[in-house]
Amino acid sequence: MPRLPHPARLILSPVVILASLLLLHPAIAVHISTHYLGGSEGDGGLYVWLAHAFHADPAQALTFETNALYPYGLTRAWSDSFLLPSALVHLLALAGLSLPLSYNVVTLAALTL
Repeated sequence: MPRLPHPARLILSPVVILASLLLLHPAIAVHISTHYLGGSEGDGGLYVWLAHAFHADPAQALTFETNALYPYGLTRAWSDSFLLPSALVHLLALAGLSLPLSYNVVTLAALTL
């Protein structure tokens, strides 16, 4: 069997992974715009909260200060790895997608990458 050209593999691989996820977990497709993948409570809820906080005030989010763990400062510094995904969620929400859908699109993209 001949191998696919490099660009075709780059496109086909994420599509196969995403299709597999949707086939194994069809509830994702049903609730993609209303529920958060991973849930919105407990550990998963932390990332939902971070995305909401970034969307509400991006400038404040980039100062690394949330007052979430008062009196400790720079409370967002330990979660700085979620700044880029939060920014992408923010941009998708500004483009008109709902916040849960924006969050889920970024999460699914990260899973396929």
